[in-house]
Amino acid sequence: GVDASDLLNKGSAAASVSGSQAGPYVFQFTPPTTGLVQVAWAPAHGIVDTALPPNAFAGGNWTYTLDPNSVPADIRINEILAATLNPNQLTDEDGELQDWIELYNRGTNPVNLLGWSLTDDRQDPDRWIFPAVTLGAGQYLVVFASAKDSKPTTPGLPLHTNFKLSSAGEFLGLYNAESPRAAVSTLDFPEQRNDSSYGYDAQDQLRYFATPTPGGPNGVSTIVGVVPPVHFSVSRGIFDQPFTLHLTTPQTGATIRYTTDGSEPSATTGQVYSGPIQISGTTILRTAAFHANYLPSSVGTHTYLFLDQ
Repeated sequence: GVDASDLLNKGSAAASVSGSQAGPYVFQFTPPTTGLVQVAWAPAHGIVDTALPPNAFAGGNWTYTLDPNSVPADIRINEILAATLNPNQLTDEDGELQDWIELYNRGTNPVNLLGWSLTDDRQDPDRWIFPAVTLGAGQYLVVFASAKDSKPTTPGLPLHTNFKLSSAGEFLGLYNAESPRAAVSTLDFPEQRNDSSYGYDAQDQLRYFATPTPGGPNGVSTIVGVVPPVHFSVSRGIFDQPFTLHLTTPQTGATIRYTTDGSEPSATTGQVYSGPIQISGTTILRTAAFHANYLPSSVGTHTYLFLDQ
């Protein structure tokens, strides 16, 4: 029972409506004059649900301000942290380390984020909806990507999305409250490393940061990339004869470190690989590559089993 005459704008019915079944329905109006605009459902709209007997739609009304000179909101996803182990990093109100997303209002006007959304799925822009939170001009807002899904109405309390960020890299989008939603800021971030953030520098270039700065301007970074994973010449498996293992990386000048005690190698721990390794017994070998001004490679782990030992 949805008709163009069911919705009124300043008392005048819509010129047309499109949609069917459960909707959505889009009403087209002659543009009203600038200023306060009241939209209301006609008292005798005749819209009902599909119950037997049917229930009448409750209707209602709302107002907004029409300003053709309004400046669109200029908010971007400014910095993200998708992996952390350092206890000195930002924690939430429960004292827990979390992924986080930092928004920055680059505009000159405050923006009420009520109805805006964050998502890590292009096909689902409605994934997590903001409560009534105002982001002032030149201000930053940190939202924890913890999957705790918390939307406190008290100003200043932490916000938590209903999803986490993938350290392997993924899509992240900020959408406005229009219908249909429009993307205001998107980020296809690459693979991440523990305790390093990713975002925009002072020249508006995307890069990694060794020192995250949640809630403030991003610092200076010399990091230019990520070292590729180390290649093992022999894959993990079960063996009955000793063999020689070669470790290589395509990153010129990188240092490969490895451990055999189960710990993760770091830039300062583990043995430096200087040549082929003789494997003659059961070994758990973990390795990573390091280079100045690069984030380290992912840690590779291969287990070589000798069952006769």
